[in-house]
Amino acid sequence: FYPNPALDYIYFNNSDDISQIEIYDIIGKLVLKDDLMTNDALNIEKLKKGNYLLKIINNNNSVTTRKLIKK
Repeated sequence: FYPNPALDYIYFNNSDDISQIEIYDIIGKLVLKDDLMTNDALNIEKLKKGNYLLKIINNNNSVTTRKLIKK
């Protein structure tokens, strides 16, 4: 995904393979969830500035976790 740090949107290269996106705050609380990736962008403008964990779940149920910085 890109950009990181991000301001309003994050974009995904292979969004067709993604079944779900989850964003967690630094204490582990789920703050954003997108079950159906309809395009390659995710609006994060409502998130407060800070550090988050981005959990990407693929169609084959493999999970990738990355650090996301919201500016």
